[in-house]
Amino acid sequence: MVYTIVKSQWTDPHSGGKEAVIETKAKRKPPATASQPKRGKTYKRATFPLPGLRNARLAQDVSQARLARRSGVAQPTISHLEWGDNRAQKATVLKLATALGVDPREMLRGGKFDTEEFGEVS
Repeated sequence: MVYTIVKSQWTDPHSGGKEAVIETKAKRKPPATASQPKRGKTYKRATFPLPGLRNARLAQDVSQARLARRSGVAQPTISHLEWGDNRAQKATVLKLATALGVDPREMLRGGKFDTEEFGEVS
């Protein structure tokens, strides 16, 4: 662990206004090297737009709230996916498709997206 000396200086009212200085050690992390990824770095996962989600949901006559309960996906997330504000990860697509009883590729249809990129459905 690397330490840095930190000096704190202030006027101490209990000693008649004399200045006091305290030196303390503060922990400091060493800088990340090329072999160590920096903290907070995110790696992008494949995400998919779901232009057919709303049609699949309405064909089953299911509300967003009911779909949220069945799939475990939050209702606001479902709304954002239907409006195209968000894109879904593959696991989310599979949860929604399972809850609706449809092929996941059905929800991908209707947009500018190649369903081949989605890969195998398991």
